[in-house]
Amino acid sequence: SPYRARVVGSQELNSVDIEIVDGNGNVVCKYQSKYGADSNATNTQLNRGYDGWPYHFVTQGFSIDIV
Repeated sequence: SPYRARVVGSQELNSVDIEIVDGNGNVVCKYQSKYGADSNATNTQLNRGYDGWPYHFVTQGFSIDIV
């Protein structure tokens, strides 16, 4: 696939900004992922609607702790 993901500088605490670029280097999509210090903090954020994003990224190994 010509599409690639790259991490760009984030200005927020506990946040990673991600861009998807095509083969010409044009940005076709942007995501901002947020995370907690551990699975309990992440679960609290998700339950109170902290992120407001339609997708939830969970670190490998922690998904069983997120309800």
